[in-house]
Amino acid sequence: MDDRQKTELLRIAGRQIGFDSSMSQHTTLRVGGNAEAVYEAGDPDGLSRVVSFLVSEEIPYLVVGRGSNLLVRDGGISGVVIFLAGVFTNIQFEGSDYPDISAGAGLSIVDLLKWCREKGLSGLEFLAGIPGSVG
Repeated sequence: MDDRQKTELLRIAGRQIGFDSSMSQHTTLRVGGNAEAVYEAGDPDGLSRVVSFLVSEEIPYLVVGRGSNLLVRDGGISGVVIFLAGVFTNIQFEGSDYPDISAGAGLSIVDLLKWCREKGLSGLEFLAGIPGSVG
């Protein structure tokens, strides 16, 4: 990624993007080299703008969940690593007799299970112990 591309990514993403970021801070194993850039997507519009730019510039990107089961080589990652945050961690609930739950891909499985327990809902118990996110 050249300086022009980094400047444009800063303009598009603002404070949600960082460059030369240690992936050890973003993985459950706490190891690995640096990512050329890390973007924390908080809303669909921002994510769309960033991904559109990355595609148009042919900059590689990787969307990851919570960094569980992710092993990053010491040489790091070229391109942009995208973490889903903000509205991508929301839960929507509809219905009463047959509840319909929509969970964002960035929501941790632990948080989803806690939410279901608080609402008296069952059926996702098999997910207990998985350290990742819904997506």
